[in-house]
Amino acid sequence: MVSYRVLIPLFLSLFIWQGVADAASISTRVRVLESKVAKQDSKIKHSETLRQAQDAKIDKSLAKVKVIEKKVDLLLNGKGGDGGKSCRCIQFKIVSFNCDISSAVKFCCPHDEPDSRR
Repeated sequence: MVSYRVLIPLFLSLFIWQGVADAASISTRVRVLESKVAKQDSKIKHSETLRQAQDAKIDKSLAKVKVIEKKVDLLLNGKGGDGGKSCRCIQFKIVSFNCDISSAVKFCCPHDEPDSRR
């Protein structure tokens, strides 16, 4: 009879402590997941600001390209600063787009090229 007085509270305490241990485990997992979500959120915000900055830079470069296209059109139509005496066969090519307009734009005259390239 004495053994039942000891065994019953022991089993009950075992079930209670198991519940406490499970709750602590769940709490730890939640904290770990919250920290991972916070890190991902900061990475997403950082990449969004970088994307917005890149979009602004691209828009600025595109505006520069449009200005250069207008200047080339004026030159081709003979309304340039030289009174239309320049070669009217100038071609405007965008060689590459790397946000540096000076290296991305190439002006060429097909008459200056060798005959094999025509």
